[in-house]
Amino acid sequence: TVVWAGMHKFKLIVGEDEESGDVLESGVEQVENEVNDLQENFDQFIVRYVDGKLTQELVVRLKNGFPTTDREADAFEERQKKNEEILEKHIKEFIDSAFV
Repeated sequence: TVVWAGMHKFKLIVGEDEESGDVLESGVEQVENEVNDLQENFDQFIVRYVDGKLTQELVVRLKNGFPTTDREADAFEERQKKNEEILEKHIKEFIDSAFV
């Protein structure tokens, strides 16, 4: 995992060389059109493998200040929603059971 901010002409090579490894070229010039109101020395990007592909994502902060990405936040919210639905189902089943 690599986290960067405010870099220009950033090039990451994972492996022996460009031909045999994974290459990611980025920097402020590449992301300024993708990120609304880019703050060059403040906005951070995380580079890591996601589903086997070297990927760069903008780091966002949750309400509690926890650093994450939009993709991770969406996945967390989806899991949270499913867990709440399961809990609600179990509570309803318990209330309707002979134990109450």
